[in-house]
Amino acid sequence: MVVLKRVRVAELSAAERARALAEARLLAALAHENIVRYVGSWEAPAEGLLLLEMEYASGGTLAQMLTATRRPLSEGVVVNLFSQVVAAVRHVHALGVLHRDLKTENIFLTEDRVVKVGDFGIAKALGSQLQADTVLGTPHCLSPEMVRRQGGHIFAGVRISVRQLY
Repeated sequence: MVVLKRVRVAELSAAERARALAEARLLAALAHENIVRYVGSWEAPAEGLLLLEMEYASGGTLAQMLTATRRPLSEGVVVNLFSQVVAAVRHVHALGVLHRDLKTENIFLTEDRVVKVGDFGIAKALGSQLQADTVLGTPHCLSPEMVRRQGGHIFAGVRISVRQLY
């Protein structure tokens, strides 16, 4: 089963449109069991849309699961979920990509509780550069280094993404 993400590109600025198209290209390169699988994308100019076809995670988001859970999760469940998120983050870092908006709302689950990290809309492909120069993401999920902008740059290493996992 798949889901279509509809991005209204007609209403976007040139920079936002470029980011939406970059997300489609990025998703195609991120094949991993713990990342939402990209199926394809196409533009529908008459409707002003970019359509991204992706794997459907029928278990909802981690945020929804945590809200619906009445009791604390067992240590085994937490370790299992956390390990899968770390595996996805390790994979994207190995490809030189920063997610930049890793939060429970962007961590999807299958019915079998397989983690699928998604929403790479503001991800940054670093290439050979070691730093990202813009602060993007959900404010309450930012690491202290991103908020302080230490050294005038945002450190692009594991430290930032690991803080987002807490």
